[in-house]
Amino acid sequence: MKLEDFLSSDAYTPVNKALARHLWFVCAWFLWELIRQRARFGSPEFYFSQEDMEKEIGISAKVQRSCIGILVEKWYLSVDKHWAPCRNWYIINDCAILNCYSFDESGGQTR
Repeated sequence: MKLEDFLSSDAYTPVNKALARHLWFVCAWFLWELIRQRARFGSPEFYFSQEDMEKEIGISAKVQRSCIGILVEKWYLSVDKHWAPCRNWYIINDCAILNCYSFDESGGQTR
C-alpha cells in the first residue's frame, strides 16, 4: 500500500493551496472545516463549538479565535453569538471567498 493512499483514506482534510497562501495555512484549514460542518448542518447558519473543532482538527481555542478574526476581517465569515452558554453561529460568505480569485473569460481560474 502506498503511504498517500493510506493517509488519505481516513480523517483526510483537503486544503486549497491558493487560499492557504492568501490567508494562512491554518486559517484555510479552519475555514475548510467550517465549510464541511455547514454541509453537515444543511443550513447557511450553523454552529460548531471550539471544543468540537479542537477534537476534529486539533486547532486550539486561541488559534481558532485568531482564524475567526482574520476571516471576519476579510468578510469571508460572519459570527453571531446565541444561547447560554454562548455559542458561535457562523455564516460563510461564499461570494467574498470566490471574489479573491480571478477567472478568465471561459470561467477558468487564473490565480
